[in-house]
Amino acid sequence: MLNMSRRHLLAAGASAVGLAAAGGVALPQTASAALNVDAVRSRARSLLGPTTTARPTGSDYIRYEDLYRSGDSVGGALARLTSPKIVTFPEGRFTCYDFNSGFQAGIAVPAICRGIVGSGRGTVGGSSGTVFTMAPWSSTKGNGARDSSGRLYVPRQDNSTPCQLNLLKQVNQSGASVWKNFQVAGTEQGHIYSAFQVFNTAGANTFENLLLTGWSGNNGAPPGETSALAVSGRGAHVVTQVEADGRRTNGGEVFGAMGLTFQSSVGATFRSCYVHDLRASSFVVFQSFNGTMVDCTSDALVPADKAIDGGGLNFERAAGWTVVNPAIIGRYHKVHLAFSNDNWSMQQNGSTYSTRNGRLKVVNPTFNDLWGNDMFIAQSWTPYGNGDTMSTAPLVTRADWSTHLPYKWIHGSAQTIS
Repeated sequence: MLNMSRRHLLAAGASAVGLAAAGGVALPQTASAALNVDAVRSRARSLLGPTTTARPTGSDYIRYEDLYRSGDSVGGALARLTSPKIVTFPEGRFTCYDFNSGFQAGIAVPAICRGIVGSGRGTVGGSSGTVFTMAPWSSTKGNGARDSSGRLYVPRQDNSTPCQLNLLKQVNQSGASVWKNFQVAGTEQGHIYSAFQVFNTAGANTFENLLLTGWSGNNGAPPGETSALAVSGRGAHVVTQVEADGRRTNGGEVFGAMGLTFQSSVGATFRSCYVHDLRASSFVVFQSFNGTMVDCTSDALVPADKAIDGGGLNFERAAGWTVVNPAIIGRYHKVHLAFSNDNWSMQQNGSTYSTRNGRLKVVNPTFNDLWGNDMFIAQSWTPYGNGDTMSTAPLVTRADWSTHLPYKWIHGSAQTIS
């Protein structure tokens, strides 16, 4: 996704960006009088869906049990699908072994499948709901292993080549799909990998009431910038009540790198999502246009030895986005949001979309104090060396959508935007 590290770009010191803590005192991350972190986290959880729920029935669905034959892997059972149906799963753990199910996935979902609906998202480290997971240490793709073309399954860190390994993946789907009420739970494999990816979509996909936990990443740029959920391709996708938690147990170690990301999309929506306990950015909008983010929470607070770059929200080669009621718990002396564009353009569905001087609007943000000034902090940088086209600062308003909220914009130097 990046050919330079956001960790470097978003880690400037106070003198470099023209911001200083009040009186030179280093304030704790929760110093803002305007923010009660516990209340923010409680509200984020209240917006999520149930941990268990009934399976749907009807002509659009087929039960996993009706596909499965003795000895089948999960991906093998799904491959028995012969007509476009949504596959429903009961409660339970559905375990794969290694990333051998096609497209370097632990569980490859065939293109004909119209999605998966489980019996609940469960809880991190828990046993309720529908859980897709991989047997620990069952992967053979680390330690320099290569595919049939001689490429490393786990690329060396070059800040550009993505790691294709995903626990659950669908590629080149033949119709818009629905993904609801399940968990993708990462385990130790000895190398980095992502949780769930839908690539080259065929139309608007729906993602609802999902829990993505414990995948493994170690950088703020590819390949180490692995993701909880990556959705790429055409369609006004909707991601609702999705939680990304980079841990494998409640209160445990942080493993996951990036949270939720849209790529190469137009008109997509994040709604009531909660991303926390990650090493890198919580939300990434990459090469995507005219989307919305509503009532979402980014909580970037993790132990210092796990933190990579600034966390928070990153809009990269993105334009026309509106962010409403975000709650952003940022990292001390970093930023709440990054928004950067060059001259890149995309053609999709007969239209051309350009990121040149792309616009962003943020409405009624809730945030913590990062620099001792109790201000929202946004940053823009020059991506890819292709020119900086950011001449118009993001618009940040209060809840009425019109009254400007003064904030700091770091664009070359820090400036107060009012």
